Amino acid sequence: MPSKSQAQPEQPADMPLNTLESDMETLSKIGEAANLNDLVLGLSPAVAVASLYVSNANSLSILYENAVATQQQQTQLAQSALKAGIAQLHKVTESSSAATAAAENPDQDLLDLLKAVKNAVQ
Repeated sequence: MPSKSQAQPEQPADMPLNTLESDMETLSKIGEAANLNDLVLGLSPAVAVASLYVSNANSLSILYENAVATQQQQTQLAQSALKAGIAQLHKVTESSSAATAAAENPDQDLLDLLKAVKNAVQ
């Protein structure tokens, strides 16, 4: 048989205290939720600005990637144009050197013609 100390029913004086404690716990949980809502509302401008900064950083990185790619293409085009210009200069130099060699003795054509006539007559 259980002793009296073990099977004591709750006293009516303890009941309001337990109810008050449970109400306080409920209010505390509601307060924590309200604080969480305040936290979310308080952080929303910072989160929005952070998202804006990330978006701007992404856009700038793409801009710089495109700028580097364009610079590489322009460098290749410049090298190709330089090679084409040098090739044209070589052609001009070769043709002008042939013209200069012919222009060294302007009477050479006449002398060659006279030699051909002389050889034909003999």
